Amino acid sequence: MCHYLDPQIISKFRDLINSSNIFYKLDEQKPRWNLICVLMDRLDSAISFLNSHSNQPETEEEFISVMVFASIVKDGIYKFYENVYNQKPTTIGLKKWFSCASIYGKPFFNEVTCPTDDVFFEYLRAVTFAHPFETSKGNRSNRSFMKDGEIHTSPWVFCNGFLCNKKMFGVRVYTNETEGHDILDVLIPFDNLKLYIKERYELIREFISWGEQAINNQNKKWIASKIERSGTPKTILMNIREILKERFVDEYLIDEAIDVLKYSSNIEKNNNAAKIIKNIIEQNIDIICDAVDNLDYEKLYEELDILYKRPKILHSTANYELEKIFSYLHGSREVIGVGSNEEWGIIQARSFVEKYAYKYVFVDIDKMDYSEIRILVRIACILGWLEERKT
Repeated sequence: MCHYLDPQIISKFRDLINSSNIFYKLDEQKPRWNLICVLMDRLDSAISFLNSHSNQPETEEEFISVMVFASIVKDGIYKFYENVYNQKPTTIGLKKWFSCASIYGKPFFNEVTCPTDDVFFEYLRAVTFAHPFETSKGNRSNRSFMKDGEIHTSPWVFCNGFLCNKKMFGVRVYTNETEGHDILDVLIPFDNLKLYIKERYELIREFISWGEQAINNQNKKWIASKIERSGTPKTILMNIREILKERFVDEYLIDEAIDVLKYSSNIEKNNNAAKIIKNIIEQNIDIICDAVDNLDYEKLYEELDILYKRPKILHSTANYELEKIFSYLHGSREVIGVGSNEEWGIIQARSFVEKYAYKYVFVDIDKMDYSEIRILVRIACILGWLEERKT
């Protein structure tokens, strides 16, 4: 379906913003994060309404709603434009869409009194719903078509079919100016209002260019920082962790890999089991470093995904047990409350070890700390997965 406000424009902007966490993490960007979120959400609902009401308004309620959502589009985009560029939008001085406004078939403005499109839109907004009981020239309005001291009030709006003209809509205005008419029927083509809104809405294309440039500039800075590869696998991963932290990338998989490399036990069975996983991680260190150097985090997660491998053939309650082990067993062991999540996690860990993990590692549920229990359970799952692949 063809819409006059292309939803793909705001969708592309949203996808761009969501593609990088610099917009809510980086110091120079995050002050405008709330404004970005509000802009995207407000525009989603505004363009949805305006596109579904693109025909001439039939009722006063529809007319006013169109003006409300048009105001949201214009105000939101202007506010963000000023926030990003520290200047008014390029559309601010245009006189394209409303210079054709008329009263009783005659031009409402002349060359001297013709306002900019934004000034007339604000006037139309005021007399339509914002200030229908008193719209004055004011010091801020730049309403050159009104005289000093002139006040407009509006009893109603004109919708579809006014004077049998299906293309015009507008407002009736009472004015305290006694020269000429004291009642004005101000009309404009509805299509011109739509074109006015569209022109402002499409300023989002500039925001997309701004966002792309912000991401590219930051990526250039990050890609210039390379991994120091001369240390041990453990120190290399710790270096990677710091770099990922600086780049606002989740370090959870690196943390898991570091925990495995650091693991040591006085139980030979556990050391031998851990060594198999350590070797796999160490063999892939260069690939992991390349991924981080190239900002290829998909590749990084792909290489470390082995830490989350689970065998396909497990007892029926295994997945539930694993969920509770990794959810509930954290921190240090203290007095375990009866009925607590911690107690339930221990019960599930005991069950998983007795039914599966014992084949690969030795786990003393009552004495080992929770971090060691989690590491050994993880190692048992990986070894089971590797064993399945051989068959």
